Amino acid sequence: MKPSRCLSILLAPLALLAAGCQSGRPHDTITFAVLSNILVSQTQADGRPEALWHSAPDRLARAIQEINGLDDVRFVVLHGNLIGDGRSRSLDRVNAALGELAKPYFVVLGPEGLSGDHPSEDGAAPAGGNISRPETIGRSLLVWGFREHGFQGPQAYWAADVEAGVMLVALDTAQQGTGRPGRVDAAQLRWLDETLAAHQQQAVVLLAYHALVSLHPFDDTYFWAGHLVGNRQDVLDVLSRHRNVLMVLSASHGLAAGKVVGNVIHASVPALSVWPLAYDLVRMTPQRIECQYVPVGTDDETREAFDRLVADSTVRALFGGSPESEDQIVRVFGGRKVLTWNLATFGP
Repeated sequence: MKPSRCLSILLAPLALLAAGCQSGRPHDTITFAVLSNILVSQTQADGRPEALWHSAPDRLARAIQEINGLDDVRFVVLHGNLIGDGRSRSLDRVNAALGELAKPYFVVLGPEGLSGDHPSEDGAAPAGGNISRPETIGRSLLVWGFREHGFQGPQAYWAADVEAGVMLVALDTAQQGTGRPGRVDAAQLRWLDETLAAHQQQAVVLLAYHALVSLHPFDDTYFWAGHLVGNRQDVLDVLSRHRNVLMVLSASHGLAAGKVVGNVIHASVPALSVWPLAYDLVRMTPQRIECQYVPVGTDDETREAFDRLVADSTVRALFGGSPESEDQIVRVFGGRKVLTWNLATFGP
């Protein structure tokens, strides 16, 4: 090998350090949008009154139009529960809306397609009030329907290189059954370990519909236990063996919240079709990460969404029914409008 070639190889790592490029840190400024719990349904009778079925497509269209106008947004993450009723026609509606998106987008699955609790096609519930169970889309069709938007094969988990030295890694945490905690099986854990090991020089943003850490004291109650991955310690053990996971984004809480555990940021993004009707803009630089909350609901939609949230039996059980409890609901579910983390305070 020529001496000049040897010298170049030796100096390359020093040049990266001088430029501020570290394992597990973005090498450049990158901005992306995260939309979660869109819950588009084909018909009025979707069995999900909290989904604001009648306005979900319009709200998604407004968010897409806004994002298309943001030149600095490089890609979009669609984070769980794109559809609200398990029907293939709802998937068609979502795909038609996403056809207007001028940015690359990546899909992370939530529990959609796993449970078919919604009324019959004519909107009438059977005698006794029980909900019928028509066929659901299923995970395979969802993966096929969003192929090339993260999914690379039959599995519902994936990894994708994006710009500025950042990699997205998406887990499939949902289980059959409404309200169940998430789970990451043994095969997926092995895949995650191997994927993180193979990309040590990239900053990894891990996407999991269910959270890996508790983000609110209510997570310790029966009511919110389903927001977390049940075997989350198994996943955290994998993350602890690597230094390149910078951030974990989850969507099951449907609120804007975040905390740092070790050297990893764990953040929850708001829901587009459950109050506060918002999405997140995530800005990453070599020095800091910021999540900015962007509301897209009209005044009427926002009032309706909040009234539905306050009337929810679980919310009433947790917060009570006093006027003061509404202020607490606003603080919890509204979250902070901007969350910022200084990466200089993190370990190497």
